[in-house]
Amino acid sequence: EPFRESNYWTSGLCPGLLQTNLVVCPGEFANDFKEFCDQNPKACPLMFMSAPGQFSAPEIANRSDVRSDILRYHVYKNGELEAVCGDLNKHWRDDMVSFYLGCSFTFESVLQRAGIPVRNVEQRKNVSMYNTGQDCHGAGPFHAKLVVSMRPIPHALVARVTELTGSMPMAHGAPIHTGGTPHVLGGTRDLADPDYGDAVELHEGDVPCYWACGVTSQVAVQSAHLPVCFSHAPGSMFITDVPEHELPCFGSAPLETHYATVQRCVQHDPGERGLKHLLRSHDNIGGSIRALYRAERVGIVTGFPCLPSAPYCETDGPPGAVALATSLALLGKRVVLLTDDVCDAAVRAACVASGCTIDASADPPAGYVQIVPYVKHSPHSDDAENCNVACRVGFQVAGVPELLTPRDMADRFDHIVSIERAGQAADGRCYTMRGRDITDVVVAPTDALFREAAALGVATTGVGDGGNELGMGAVAASVRQHIANGSTIACATPADYMLAVGVSNWGGYALCAGLAGLHHMATRAPVARKCLPTLETELACLAGLANVGVVCGISGEAAIVDGLTVDDHRAVFDGLRASFDTLVRNSAPEQPATHDSGASER
Repeated sequence: EPFRESNYWTSGLCPGLLQTNLVVCPGEFANDFKEFCDQNPKACPLMFMSAPGQFSAPEIANRSDVRSDILRYHVYKNGELEAVCGDLNKHWRDDMVSFYLGCSFTFESVLQRAGIPVRNVEQRKNVSMYNTGQDCHGAGPFHAKLVVSMRPIPHALVARVTELTGSMPMAHGAPIHTGGTPHVLGGTRDLADPDYGDAVELHEGDVPCYWACGVTSQVAVQSAHLPVCFSHAPGSMFITDVPEHELPCFGSAPLETHYATVQRCVQHDPGERGLKHLLRSHDNIGGSIRALYRAERVGIVTGFPCLPSAPYCETDGPPGAVALATSLALLGKRVVLLTDDVCDAAVRAACVASGCTIDASADPPAGYVQIVPYVKHSPHSDDAENCNVACRVGFQVAGVPELLTPRDMADRFDHIVSIERAGQAADGRCYTMRGRDITDVVVAPTDALFREAAALGVATTGVGDGGNELGMGAVAASVRQHIANGSTIACATPADYMLAVGVSNWGGYALCAGLAGLHHMATRAPVARKCLPTLETELACLAGLANVGVVCGISGEAAIVDGLTVDDHRAVFDGLRASFDTLVRNSAPEQPATHDSGASER
């Protein structure tokens, strides 16, 4: 809100944070526009692409709302500027796809810290931007001439500026031309008359330097004559939560290879359930990892009460959930484990056995884990027979007198992850893989939690190994067609990010390994390696579960997960650690380990 009282441009605001351009277009044109960005990465470095109708951008900004988080928007209809406005709420459609493109405002604070003057910031002006005669690569209906931004730089500092900005390709990288007026501007262009922004004055000895500019994307959408599309007003950018030192993590080849390797480690199918039918080419674990890394408050839902009698809960789910909670806590997150009251003892046992630090206060500090069960209380009697007459149900948070609804609970988080949690089928019931109805045991309305999260802009990740788990709704059709009992058991509730794996615990471990890799790339801090899961911790966790009677959901044995041997699990842990070690070897060593605020070394 303070920004809305200032000039509409964001140059010089929130120094140290990544800023982005914005284009929002109807979903039917989204693939073509993505191709335009991919073909023109200098002008349109793509940071994040939303799903249709998604107003949040969890991989770059917590709890964001693209409909109102920019100071000034442009609304185009049929290629013509229809309106300039302060929010998009009355224009928004559920089929709109948002593209967030890197912006050169991001590197301005880097230049300033290096002692390089940024004249537009000094003069409290928007940057100067110019149309050029240089063609971009077209894609579908999208075509454009390149737009450039110009900053005057002292002659002696041009080489340093080129070096600094060249290391930031997601912020347009190095200038495409320095000195004089480039040929693409016509050679004699009056720099005091920019096409966008303000005229920025050159000081004596300054050299005009030109960068590819994200306004190119606006020219492209105008040229496409789309029935409707939106963008930021030139200079009025979307400000993310991403600190500039994390910018090299976006588009990093070693990190993307790590994500892909981690995902492959956990996507073989030891139970031969038909996992290949649940895999989609665009389900990249990296998106969930980036969103989790951005989050400050994370809820993790687990507990699949598939056994016919107490303690009901099986061994798949709690170990992976506790491992992820531990890794997130090490990274300074506030973490809450959510479960049914019947699974509460199992989740607590897993935490204690694995050494996870539990905090019982109402608002635990960063770096600690809280456990919140969903309970039923009768205000009139402790007699269970009266509970159906006048009972209160809700999430029971320590120190909070009232039980919380799914919406209240979802609103406490930036991201909610489900690991091996029963999800509602199309009929609203919950089923085991064998098709047994367990709805009466699965009392926590965690599907409602996911639905409320979507309405609030809270990111969700669903991890499962059979298709009946919460978050697997996006592949319900494949589950019904290819998985045994699929027509009955297929979960109907989707998640923003879905991870289908051979064993659900493995999905939690893969997220841990991915977070370890991202934290290493961002900070080079030793705590990153501590985020890696270990077989020893899993075995300790299983022993703790055995002590409270929790057994394998398939074999009925203690200290076993999904009927597999210790060697089956060891191969997964070895693969995750090997991938991390490869990332460490292959990543550039120059960045100092100085940006680890908020991470715990416990």
